[in-house]
Amino acid sequence: FDLDPASITPVLRLATLVDAANRPQTITARPALLEQRGQRIVLVGTGRILGLGDLSPETRGNSFYALLDSGAELGNVRTALVQQTVTVTASGQRRIENPQPVDWGVKKGWFIDLPADERANLPSQQGIAAVAFVTNQPQGDPCTMNSYRYALDILGGSALNDAAHAGGLIGSAMDMTQGAAGSGVVSTRIVPGGNAGGEVKHCVRGLDGTLQCVDIEKNVGARPKKTGWRRVVR
Repeated sequence: FDLDPASITPVLRLATLVDAANRPQTITARPALLEQRGQRIVLVGTGRILGLGDLSPETRGNSFYALLDSGAELGNVRTALVQQTVTVTASGQRRIENPQPVDWGVKKGWFIDLPADERANLPSQQGIAAVAFVTNQPQGDPCTMNSYRYALDILGGSALNDAAHAGGLIGSAMDMTQGAAGSGVVSTRIVPGGNAGGEVKHCVRGLDGTLQCVDIEKNVGARPKKTGWRRVVR
């Protein structure tokens, strides 16, 4: 990369992310940059699990953000963005029961604060209109974590508009304990489905190699098709 300010537009800071107590948040997962309705949007979660020292409970809160990239610094993101409030039910479901409207001409995006000690330490994945991501919640052992799958509307930061996400459902706990290697999610990806209406699946892989896939979008209007090729030499 040539970052010489004399030859290119200077690099600008988009935002400084802080929790509700104004403590800086850590970003260890790759942000996603996409365009929706002519606007550049950055999707990014916060939270760190890089070493043994990160397995202890942390008091700092973590969040997930959709940030408008207009070429200017956003300032205080907690006032520049719309906050969607997450509630946790007795069964462990994550819901946004009273979503706030997001006017991208007035506000600069949206964010949610994650439940206590959840960390969005893996890259998010994008479908057609949905963003899906996983949080891990350390339990003090590197081979044991609680994991939660989230899916939200990219533009509204609210639950997806389908029967599977009725009542504001945006997230739920995942059972990743099928093997002896322990529990926790180590990677995620989006894959297209194959039915006639078109679907988008969010797949996650656990510590033991177990792969779990769920539909996050259905009837998106197009079946998957080839977009490239690769030669394999045996």
